[in-house]
Amino acid sequence: MADNGQALKARAVQFTDWSPGVTQHSIGFKMDTADGDDMNTLRDNLCNVRTVATLRVDPAAQKGKDAQKETLPGMEGATEVEVEAIAEIKKITVYANEIGVRLNFAAEDIDIADLHRIAHRSGTVTLICKGSLDTSEGK
Repeated sequence: MADNGQALKARAVQFTDWSPGVTQHSIGFKMDTADGDDMNTLRDNLCNVRTVATLRVDPAAQKGKDAQKETLPGMEGATEVEVEAIAEIKKITVYANEIGVRLNFAAEDIDIADLHRIAHRSGTVTLICKGSLDTSEGK
């Protein structure tokens, strides 16, 4: 069980798809596993937790095809995007060299337009654990 405090410091990620909903919106991200990552610690800190999530996209730090796009002031993608909201993480997916995480936000806590601007871009995520989710519901 994760304790209140830092779960994941600002970490470089690749944001994936986003999903709108009636009561909640979500966005995924993937991050490379670092040499010092302990999978058990990551699992304990990132599974079944409620966090304060800060998602940040900096156009100057884009990689791959996003870095090749020329942006002018006022164009979509030309400005920094930073969002902070309470998120729930119910599971993570572990691959050979990366970890996938899905953040679920209450619909009233986050602007869906911000998730749209963040999706499929490079950025950073900072997660501060606020407690464990009650996994006994529905049993």
